[in-house]
Amino acid sequence: MPKPRLLAAGSKQYFAVKRFDRLTNQRLHVHSLARFSHVNFRVLDFDYEKLMRLTSILTKNPDDVKQVYRQIVFNILSNNQDDHTKNFSFVMKQGRLAVVYCLRYHLYFSVMDRSRVYQWGL
Repeated sequence: MPKPRLLAAGSKQYFAVKRFDRLTNQRLHVHSLARFSHVNFRVLDFDYEKLMRLTSILTKNPDDVKQVYRQIVFNILSNNQDDHTKNFSFVMKQGRLAVVYCLRYHLYFSVMDRSRVYQWGL
């Protein structure tokens, strides 16, 4: 993850990180898992096993597969309910997993929330 910074604007502060999809002034070709797999991110029809398998095939990099696994574990333990297929991406020219983004920690983990874990195939 790029080094984060806190930016002040008047009485407010903003969290900022360097964009992962830019290299100097050049835009990198990035595809989300949803776009690459032609799936609707609003429909929970993709599971973590497919995500890990696709990461392995696309990147051919064991470190990227490990990183996806870490993201999966974080999503489960933190009850991240925003772990849909648009929040996993690949930098195509580099053939690498994009940096992690859009992580949310949810304090409460109800029985209803657990159904999301099973929809991802766990």
